[in-house]
Amino acid sequence: MFQINTTHGGSEAFDYLLYGDSNPINQDYFKQQIQNFSHTLNDAGRRFIEGSRDLYAKINDSAIAERAKLAVRKAMNLFSPNSIRELDSLQALRTCQPVMQRYVMAFPGIRSLYLQQRCDGYSDSYQDIHPGDIGETHYDYRRVMSGVVQTGEDNQPDWTVRIYMEELLAEDRDLTTTEKVDILHSWELADMFLKCSIDPTSIFSEKIG
Repeated sequence: MFQINTTHGGSEAFDYLLYGDSNPINQDYFKQQIQNFSHTLNDAGRRFIEGSRDLYAKINDSAIAERAKLAVRKAMNLFSPNSIRELDSLQALRTCQPVMQRYVMAFPGIRSLYLQQRCDGYSDSYQDIHPGDIGETHYDYRRVMSGVVQTGEDNQPDWTVRIYMEELLAEDRDLTTTEKVDILHSWELADMFLKCSIDPTSIFSEKIG
């Protein structure tokens, strides 16, 4: 048995998939031509032009455009595997599937902002089953950092390794070294965007609040 994923966005989403954003120069040109042409028409012609203007305004309405873009971003998730992998771009961070969302949200830099409600946190697709936990108190963080060499800070040894021994959740297993490296690399990239006040967990392209 297999499953087909679908996304819903209406006709405007389909149009956006095909044509993308309308160039502002083309928009201005169209408006100017409509304005000039309408002076030369009879009543029937003007009604036709008015209908065309209303349709054009609807197509270029910012709210519709945002809904279309959101639908496109969700559609891109269909081609992103729901598995642990390195996220190598802002788009990959923002459109990753729940398995990677879980570990992106375990990064203390993002986690801190999330707990302060200053970042989106993948809207309603991320399920926080350890509310309030961060860093070593956070189960998902411990899963990533167990056995990972960490460089020392001020007045600390040059490096440390912590092994977190605890009972795993029923559906969990120990992460492989490769998986941990993929997550850590994703954290590094996410941290770079955070330093630029960009929210890597927002599919709406928002900045940090």
